[in-house]
Amino acid sequence: MAYQRWVAEGIEGLRDRPGGGVPPKVTSEYEEQLLASVRLRPRSLGLPYSMWTLQRLADYMAE
Repeated sequence: MAYQRWVAEGIEGLRDRPGGGVPPKVTSEYEEQLLASVRLRPRSLGLPYSMWTLQRLADYMAE
């Protein structure tokens, strides 16, 4: 397939193209909230621990 695109379009035909597939589940708002939360200590959010783990962060974001 890449060879056929190269023959038809030259080097530009080899660039990545947006594809189909499943759309992203993460919205920009969610990503902003996630980054803001990660930058804070859990205790500053009233949580009973001082460091994030993946599970703690997932639970916090699920709320």
